[in-house]
Amino acid sequence: MSNGTVFVTSATGTLGSALTYQLIINNYTVHFTTRSPTSAAALALIDLGAIMFPSSPSGWDDIPTLTTALQSCTHLFLNTFPSFDDPSHEITQVKTILRLSQVAGVKQVVYSSALPTYDLPQFNPSHWSAPLRLAKKQIELIVRQSEFQYWSIVRPGYFMANFLNPKVEFQYPGATKTGEFLHGFTKGKEEVVPLVDEKDVAIFVLSAFMGPEVAHGRIIAIASESLKVGDVVEILRRVTGREIRGRYLSAEEIEREEGSVRMALENQRSFEGLDGLVDWKRLKEGSGVELGTFKEYLGREREKVEGTYKEVKRVVT
Repeated sequence: MSNGTVFVTSATGTLGSALTYQLIINNYTVHFTTRSPTSAAALALIDLGAIMFPSSPSGWDDIPTLTTALQSCTHLFLNTFPSFDDPSHEITQVKTILRLSQVAGVKQVVYSSALPTYDLPQFNPSHWSAPLRLAKKQIELIVRQSEFQYWSIVRPGYFMANFLNPKVEFQYPGATKTGEFLHGFTKGKEEVVPLVDEKDVAIFVLSAFMGPEVAHGRIIAIASESLKVGDVVEILRRVTGREIRGRYLSAEEIEREEGSVRMALENQRSFEGLDGLVDWKRLKEGSGVELGTFKEYLGREREKVEGTYKEVKRVVT
């Protein structure tokens, strides 16, 4: 007998697919929509036993498909992505999903937000990324004020998946070709980041669905391991056996960069102090989850690691 039916948004993504796996092996039914029903990610979820609802190109604006997919669902996992062209569009989509979920009789929602970078001292409201980050803040408020019987919010740290394809080239342009990671952190390789394994986040979300009364009203920052940027690069070098290195740019050097590289470096600057937004004591002592490490993650994702850095020169010993 099923423990319930969960509608998982972004099910074909990094976190969504990890959660779908955890839900299915724990006897939940999973519904998901996708604009790419023949993609490898969608077919993999179907093989697991998830139920797919192909949507139109409008995705989460496709109300008929969402309405059908939400039928008989008891839980909602909300994990939406920002629109760079119109940050308010994500908020509109969330309101639509929540409204349709309530009509369908969903009792519990768990929202995957992000660590609140808008609380950091260097947050710049006029920066291009500010509306994207503030949209998450607004969505958290909408979830908290919703009329669901139970709600919870998780705030994942910096995903370990950002160092693998397809995410790494957005975060560190050129790294998969040259092995060089450009960093704009003021503290250089000493900057500390709270890395998170998507599997750990999925387990937290699963526990919220399994214990809704306990999880209700909780907002928790989730990370797996706190590492210096220099140590992250070194672990990548050792695990891959490739010539991976970090180059730490000054503010003046960042000013001379352009395009995607400049955007990535400025994005990194906005993460300075991110580790301080995680209550590590509460996380380790109160969660009951055995958190993973970056090295373990790379070992588990060995095939993806090899594919990501196949063009980088091997270390000569």
